[in-house]
Amino acid sequence: MVIDEAHRITKFNNSISSAQIVIVLQDDRQRVRGNEIGTKDNFKTFARRNGYTFTAFSLEYQKRSGLGSYVDRLDRLLYGKEYLNDVGLGIEVTVCDNIQDMELWMNNCHNTTTSIKYYASYCWEWKSKKKPTEIDIKIPKINPVFQKQWNPMYNQYDWYLDSIDKVGCIYTAQGLGFDYVGFIWWDDLVWRTDHWEGHIDKVTRYDEQLRDSITNNTNAQELLLNIYRVMLTRAKKGLCIWFEDAETKKHFKEVCLLEE
Repeated sequence: MVIDEAHRITKFNNSISSAQIVIVLQDDRQRVRGNEIGTKDNFKTFARRNGYTFTAFSLEYQKRSGLGSYVDRLDRLLYGKEYLNDVGLGIEVTVCDNIQDMELWMNNCHNTTTSIKYYASYCWEWKSKKKPTEIDIKIPKINPVFQKQWNPMYNQYDWYLDSIDKVGCIYTAQGLGFDYVGFIWWDDLVWRTDHWEGHIDKVTRYDEQLRDSITNNTNAQELLLNIYRVMLTRAKKGLCIWFEDAETKKHFKEVCLLEE
C-alpha cells in the first residue's frame, strides 16, 4: 500500500494494517488541520504497535518551487531551520509594495500562460458561495483597489485550468502547482522583532474545517505556519507576494531574498 499526502490522515484504520508493506509519503509541515494525525512520530508508533519494521527515508532533493534553495530559505523563515549550501533561489520571487503592482504582474504572466493562480489565507468570508455576484476579498475594505472572489464552489476544474479573477485558499492549493502564483500575505501571520505572531482567530472566523479540528492540545500557530508554507510553495517558475504588514515584508526579504 502506498499512501500519498499521508500527513492528512485523520485516523489509522484496519485497511492500513492489512497491507504487508506500507509506503508512506508525508510531511509534518503540510498538516493544516488539528485533526490530521499523519505525523512521522505517529506513523512510527503505529508501525511498532502493529508489528511493522519502521524505516524512515528523507527526501534529499526536492523539485518543488524551482531547483534552488527557496524552500530551504522558506523553512528558515517560518521554522528557524538552518541549512547548508545555499545555491540561490531557483525561482523568481518578486515582492510588491502595492497590490496593484501584483495584479499587473499577474496580468502580464497570464498573457503567456494559463497556469497561474492567486492564493491567500482564509481571512475573508466566502459570500459568493451562496451569492455568486458578491465580492469576497476587498483590499482595503473601504474604497478597495483590489477586489476578487474566492474560488468557485462548483466548476472548480475550469478554475484550475485558467483563472486569475478568483483567489484560492489552502484547500485548493494542496497537491497542486502552477507556473506563477500571486500571494496575498495578510495580517493573520506577522513577524514582530524576533518571533512570529499567529492570529488563528482571523482564519477560524470563516474556516469551519480548521476551527472544528482544533483542540486544546493542538499547536494552532504551527498549523498556521504550515498553511503559509503550503501556499508559498505552489509556484514552479515565479512567485509574487504582496504583504499587508511592513515588518513582515522586511523580514521575508532579509531571510528569503537575502536583502539587508
